[in-house]
Amino acid sequence: MAETSFEPRHNEMGRHMISGIFNSGLLQVVKVLCQFVSVIVLSRLLPPSDFGILAMVSPVYGFITMFQDLGLSQATVQKPGLNHGEVNAFFWINVAVGLLLTIFIIAISPVVGWYYGEPRTVPLTMAMGLLILVGAAGNQPGAILTRRMEFGVAAVLGALGAIAGLAVSIAGALILKNYWALYWGTAAGIILPVIGVWIATGWKPSLPRRVPGLRAMLQFGGHLTGANVATYFAGNMDNVLIGHRWGDHDLGLYDRAYKLLLFPLQRIAGPITSILIPVLSRLTSEPEQYRSIFFKTVRQLTLAIWPGIIWAIVLADILVPMLLGKQWVNTVPIFQPLAISGLVQIVNYPLGPLLISQGRAVEFARWSIVSTIICIISFLIGLPYGPVGVATAFAICVYMLTPFFWWYATRSGPIGRWDIPRAILPQSAGALASGLALLGYRTLVHAPPLFLLSGGLILSYAVTVLTMCLSPAGRETLKQTMEAGRRILGHMRLKSEN
Repeated sequence: MAETSFEPRHNEMGRHMISGIFNSGLLQVVKVLCQFVSVIVLSRLLPPSDFGILAMVSPVYGFITMFQDLGLSQATVQKPGLNHGEVNAFFWINVAVGLLLTIFIIAISPVVGWYYGEPRTVPLTMAMGLLILVGAAGNQPGAILTRRMEFGVAAVLGALGAIAGLAVSIAGALILKNYWALYWGTAAGIILPVIGVWIATGWKPSLPRRVPGLRAMLQFGGHLTGANVATYFAGNMDNVLIGHRWGDHDLGLYDRAYKLLLFPLQRIAGPITSILIPVLSRLTSEPEQYRSIFFKTVRQLTLAIWPGIIWAIVLADILVPMLLGKQWVNTVPIFQPLAISGLVQIVNYPLGPLLISQGRAVEFARWSIVSTIICIISFLIGLPYGPVGVATAFAICVYMLTPFFWWYATRSGPIGRWDIPRAILPQSAGALASGLALLGYRTLVHAPPLFLLSGGLILSYAVTVLTMCLSPAGRETLKQTMEAGRRILGHMRLKSEN
């Protein structure tokens, strides 16, 4: 296969970003809709115990799958001058690791059944293990697709996988009437995209052979795997600690508060920042364009999301009961500090792609491990005060770590030490102004909750935009936003015409 087959069709990174944002947005809409339909339909076809069986196996499967890729997909996306021999070596390593993990999960399946006291988890764990091998076989073709920045193809395959998973689950529930319907739906959602990426890339592996420099690339991937494992623990240890110390009721309050804001933010910011990795990786030799793409992403994320977070924080006591019901009013003091932490997390999301695109996987892994340890310590400090204490301690931890993360990520490379604070200064002023305006609004305006919330959301964005208009940097960001909107609409028209 020719070397050029691993590279994008054109070098206009702005077009790639617009395509990536547009197609990732459509994919997320499809996934959310499929998830919504799945909850409604499958909940009527299967009893809670069937979902519980899958929930018992899923954490085991989810943790083990973190090791199937070894970070080699990111190595494929990031490495300059990639050739067939390197991709081929990565592929066979992925398959070998996938096979070993499949054997391992099958071997420990009796332990899973023993731990839960549920024999039905044993064959289900074995079956889930087979999906690890399938996923491993698709890692490198999927990475080639990302490296080529064929985001439209990737979005179509992801949407087909989501729709197929939903359809197979519903059909299985009608025919099998048990938890195996959920398994076959999961399997369809994995197998179909894997087949699709193989067809889309046209890449074919050859017999395995030694490749010069493979050790360095394995180290790069290994560091990313370590970072992912650390992030996994940071994202789950709060639930483990609260559940053990305070029980299922308090954990339920914390879980709803987390998923009401931070989880959606991850679903929005995650795909966008993942697009940054292949784009920035192609621009490491063009520092001005690198800076332009990075800061446009940071500015657009903060402009789009910060006014909504401020609105949610100030009106949380109205918003939460309206969305979840009055029985969830105790979620409000948990929700607010988590939402406050979300303000800086939005800015921190692009820093991972920044480090990865520059080949600084070791630094990324070190930061992930250190920040995870500090976050877990903060959970322990807040734990005696219940879910509110954990949420508050976490928010304080995030704000304490953020300046160090900015300094750490910008020690080298095109982004300067003070560039990030300067880039978000207009949005910061807008967020402060919108917060003050909302405090006055909720004091002066008395209306039904729906009207109060709708008016507050409009006010938050309006005040933010007006405040940003007062500075040249703010006006430039708004101009870039309008330009990006026009390009996305143009992309949509082009897609509809084709």
